[in-house]
Amino acid sequence: MSSQQLDNMKTSESQLRMLVGHLRKDKQLVDAQLELKRSSCSRLEHDVAQLRRKIDEMQTEIARAA
Repeated sequence: MSSQQLDNMKTSESQLRMLVGHLRKDKQLVDAQLELKRSSCSRLEHDVAQLRRKIDEMQTEIARAA
């Protein structure tokens, strides 16, 4: 194997390592964003459930008053 080929392999390996590092950082960011979205979704589902209970309570009160 020539010196040029060896240098090319080292350069390719270095580039691949950089790419892997970049992809790992991207994955961490996406995982963090996903966790935030899941948390937000859970909070909104809780809010919706509370609002539905309030609606049910109000409908019951209206039915009693009628």
